[in-house]
Amino acid sequence: MNKVDAKIRHITKRDANVFAELGFPPNEAERYLAESRAQIENTRCTQDSVAGEVDAIGHGTVIPNKIR
Repeated sequence: MNKVDAKIRHITKRDANVFAELGFPPNEAERYLAESRAQIENTRCTQDSVAGEVDAIGHGTVIPNKIR
């Protein structure tokens, strides 16, 4: 069986643009970074909303259909 090379050779800093580090042109790297941050924020908001509904259901609170 072949051994898998799993050595870490580079770690992207938290505030760096991973897309630029991967070699994308600067304008594309900035666009991809902005899009990915927007998707992450959208996911977080969705998770918070779902968590709130689950918590409300767990405590017997009725959630109006308008909000759902």
